[in-house]
Amino acid sequence: MNKRKTRGGATRDRPGPTRSNSTKTPDRETREMPGKDDCEGVYKNARFTHTITSLIGNALRVETQNNIEFEGILKTFSPQLEMVLEWVHQIDPKMPDCINHETVKEKMVFPIKDIVRYYALDVDLGFATKEDFQTDSQISANKINGEAPMKQLQEWVPEGDDEAHDLEEGVGGLGGNGNGWSPHEMFAKNEEFGVQTTFDPNLSGYTVQLSGKGSDTADWREKERKAAAIAAEIEGNTASKAAIELENGDEEEAFSAV
Repeated sequence: MNKRKTRGGATRDRPGPTRSNSTKTPDRETREMPGKDDCEGVYKNARFTHTITSLIGNALRVETQNNIEFEGILKTFSPQLEMVLEWVHQIDPKMPDCINHETVKEKMVFPIKDIVRYYALDVDLGFATKEDFQTDSQISANKINGEAPMKQLQEWVPEGDDEAHDLEEGVGGLGGNGNGWSPHEMFAKNEEFGVQTTFDPNLSGYTVQLSGKGSDTADWREKERKAAAIAAEIEGNTASKAAIELENGDEEEAFSAV
């Protein structure tokens, strides 16, 4: 005889499965973040953990109970405050700024029980409170039509009497001998130390040198005349003038719109 089934699909003799409210879906489990009680050791102190984390990547010095100091790059730290330093070297008290390559190790771990003190080097903890520091909102507020205003440049004025400060001429220039050396003086000084210059004023390594043979012949003079005519034609060309003006003109004005 067939037994009558209920709506849940189970027979009277066999109850259907019950749903428990304690079951969690995978999505619900991933959304749950660990609380403060789930952290271990010093990780429970959020402010202290943030301070030490901000020093990661900086140079750190550790003084051990043996009165020995080590310096290295802070890589990480454990919940038990074990400091992990990379490229560590031992500090010589007589020469603290020198590094002995024989004492350099790729990685060292310092347990907290062996540490007397540790301190960071060249770290400015107050950089965010300085007047020249600006947040993103402050930088955006200073922009005009989406662009930052240009700084007012100040013209450099030499001290003392007015003297030329040109690269080629004047005091210190290649063409003057006021405070600087001429190229020939520098070459002569280098020769005192056994350094011979390979400088050629004709720039033979960059240009094709013309042979001087037959320069007094009519054929040579005719070639010079044709070369001068071709050079004058090129220099008088509109495209050539525009290229020279662009090269010798104001580059900022020409390319600022790019």
